[in-house]
Amino acid sequence: MAPKFFSERAMNSFTLRSYSKVNLDLRILGRYKDGYHKLLTLFHRLSLTDTLHLSKTASGLSIHCRHPAVPCGESNIMAKAWVLLKKRYPKLGGVRVRLLKKIPVAAGLGGGSGNAAAFLLGVKRLYGLRISPKELLGLGFQLGADVPFFLSGYPQALGTGRGEKLKKLTSYAKKWLVLIAADYGLSTRDVYRALPRHLGAPSLTSLERTVRISSHFLDRAEFEKANRLLRNDLEKPAVGLQPGIAEVMKQAVDLGAPIVRMSGSGPTVFALFPSQKKAKAFARQFAGIYKNRVIFCHSA
Repeated sequence: MAPKFFSERAMNSFTLRSYSKVNLDLRILGRYKDGYHKLLTLFHRLSLTDTLHLSKTASGLSIHCRHPAVPCGESNIMAKAWVLLKKRYPKLGGVRVRLLKKIPVAAGLGGGSGNAAAFLLGVKRLYGLRISPKELLGLGFQLGADVPFFLSGYPQALGTGRGEKLKKLTSYAKKWLVLIAADYGLSTRDVYRALPRHLGAPSLTSLERTVRISSHFLDRAEFEKANRLLRNDLEKPAVGLQPGIAEVMKQAVDLGAPIVRMSGSGPTVFALFPSQKKAKAFARQFAGIYKNRVIFCHSA
């Protein structure tokens, strides 16, 4: 008998959130033979979300989004996820997606990866697919190294390998952030290509311990100590491609932000605060400079 891929809990339509993230820490550890980079990162999920509405149709996939920078055809990461699902479930019915985009595009915040994860989870729920978490993570990794983090449901996690090997790292205190989004995108591929050809071979065990300690300092609101440990190895190549990133970071430091970093491969800069009051005060100041590019959010 063929395996039963559908449960009895399928639904006709529903709405779900698609999260964003920052990389509180990101270390490049080397390069694999296929050219991809080995890394260690501290993912942190944010309250800034897109909204996906999924509904059943007779067949095929249609994606609808009003954001001018979001493709609605086969280049959309959700369309790529659909191709993987159809290979696994050839008799799968159709899906209509309405995407309300709030997360900046190509910004180092994982917006596309979060959409892919939400779409996979949504179709699983929509049709009651019988697919294990491990299998779902495998599909997610085929779409992008950040997708497994969003599929995991972890609010915070250490990522190794290309970022897909996850260890939950509990965050004991809410983090308050102000994001400064750029008015331009930055290609992740271009940033990685700008890294030095010859990379060192630091100890993963030692660096993981350092990142865990910095997370502990953040939980205790010891931001000065955390700031000395946290880093993003992609900042230098990203600034080389877009010098404006360094200017934003300097302005944030000059205005008193205790921790300022670039998220992921950029170009979004984030300022981290121990309290909502301080974060909102900073956001008001920075909004005077960058207006609608300033986003206030927190841990999710």
